[in-house]
Amino acid sequence: MVEAPLPRGVGWGRALGREHLDTLLRDAAVAAGAHLCQPAEVAALEKIADGHAVTLRRGDETDIITAHSVIAACGSWNAKGPFAIDTPPAPVPIA
Repeated sequence: MVEAPLPRGVGWGRALGREHLDTLLRDAAVAAGAHLCQPAEVAALEKIADGHAVTLRRGDETDIITAHSVIAACGSWNAKGPFAIDTPPAPVPIA
């Protein structure tokens, strides 16, 4: 479980900024045993018999690691690699 103090104040809404949420989730994953590869870029992902093979690019070096589970925490505007997000389609007007 990840716990975070929410801002106090007047009004109906409260929010936890992504910079705080991302850090809390990362730290909780590492505390639970996840291996953090940062900074690194996923260059390729391949399904293998007992999990996944991930090709990581770290500057001029390339490493291949294997894992049972892979979490793609690359952001909503990732433009390259196996998790690249295409430009979202234009909204359709409501008639």
